[in-house]
Amino acid sequence: MEQSYQKFTLPGADEDLVRICKERIRFLYGIDQPGLVTERFQAELAMMQGTNHSSVYMLVHHLTKHLHQKGYRTLMRGTFGSAFVSFLLEITEENPLPAHYRCPRCKYTQWMRSAASGYDLPADICPHCGRELYGDGHDLSYETCMGLVPGAQEPYVEMNLTPGAGATAVRYLVQLLGEDRVARACEWNNPVCFMLLPEGMKFEDVTPITELDSPVYGVRKQTVLPGYELKSVLQKVLLLPLDTFDYVSELHHLTNTKPEDICYNDPNVYRLFRELDTLGIPEFSSGVGREILGRLDEVYFSDLVHISGMVHGTDVWYDNGENLLAEHPFHELIGDRNDIFLTLQKYGVDRETAYAVAETVRKGKLGICSKETIRLEKKLCRAGVPQWYIDSMKRITYLFSKAHLIAFVKLYFSLAWFKCYYPKEFYTVTLQDLGAEEFLHYSNEALLQKLETMERCDHYKDKPQEAIELLLEARRRNIPLKL
Repeated sequence: MEQSYQKFTLPGADEDLVRICKERIRFLYGIDQPGLVTERFQAELAMMQGTNHSSVYMLVHHLTKHLHQKGYRTLMRGTFGSAFVSFLLEITEENPLPAHYRCPRCKYTQWMRSAASGYDLPADICPHCGRELYGDGHDLSYETCMGLVPGAQEPYVEMNLTPGAGATAVRYLVQLLGEDRVARACEWNNPVCFMLLPEGMKFEDVTPITELDSPVYGVRKQTVLPGYELKSVLQKVLLLPLDTFDYVSELHHLTNTKPEDICYNDPNVYRLFRELDTLGIPEFSSGVGREILGRLDEVYFSDLVHISGMVHGTDVWYDNGENLLAEHPFHELIGDRNDIFLTLQKYGVDRETAYAVAETVRKGKLGICSKETIRLEKKLCRAGVPQWYIDSMKRITYLFSKAHLIAFVKLYFSLAWFKCYYPKEFYTVTLQDLGAEEFLHYSNEALLQKLETMERCDHYKDKPQEAIELLLEARRRNIPLKL
């Protein structure tokens, strides 16, 4: 099917992508860019040769720019943020280059290879112009997004949007491409999945079409085949609303702040994580996230990302990382796919084998005995990869994308920032979100008794339980509440 039909393209996408990216590079790094910046950009351009990937990236660039101009926030899911091109096109906020300082005024750049993330770097001043330096870079490999050779991996578009932005997004796609080139995918668990048709084709060339009784944001057609069966021909776009965006926007409104006011290396915010003062912070208030935090002496942004990977991965922490932490530094434990790809190369494993192993572990197959896994394990042993690391990989059954993790951890960190500096607004909005109004008339003693009853139930912490815990915490801290 891939060879029978043309791919989705946008006119002038190759030229537009290069032009916009080069302008952004000059803005961030100056006219005389560091060699590493140029090398990374050229390497990714080479991976796009002979593919339609420039068109996909430009499509997302146009869509993201349109939504941002309308005041909506977006977040790219999956590996899309691993590409430097995504950052340069302002599709994502995550810079995939290694950790570094950069000066927003004179463009001075200093690489900090010892740091796992630019957000871990302490505040510092530019030695050339005296401006405060910006810590940037998360050391993400483009291979996790693009593969090893051009066209090896197709970019897939999955976006989280501010609730209510879906209509604006889809109408823009219809405006950009035309009504006949956009159809909703017949996919029962993804009602916000849309398929885009290459120019010069009809949907009926690849799938039967039904007419929707009521148009969805201007889209009248729906495919009969599900989206995942059509993605080799049609461009899939998944648009998922994310309630946390509304929640964070409300906090910014109440405190008269902006997203750019949040400093991701703020020691006062990290004190909350070190002291386990994380109630109300998703992923870190209970369960695996809180358990891991309790075993760490220091916490930086890269650690939060590492923890998030262990929370979302399968068989990454329990009966794995939890047993290794006593003998190995936390940053040496596996948290995501990117970890494996880079770590194995540091041990001397060749790039192709490192990628193959990372992909095998991601799918949970390294622990399954086969000719291929035996071959890979022999290569790892010959390269000197420690047995404990190999055994850890073999126990894993699923791993998350680091780019995806970083985007969400930034969002959760912003909530911790509000809890640190604007506790009244934080508790008010969070308790409203948790539906705590029904508990306001309870005394502390009654709340504690109700909490004790809930904790006896053997299930994951739900909203009512978290609402009571957070309400009690607010009362202990004499936070005035008006829900």
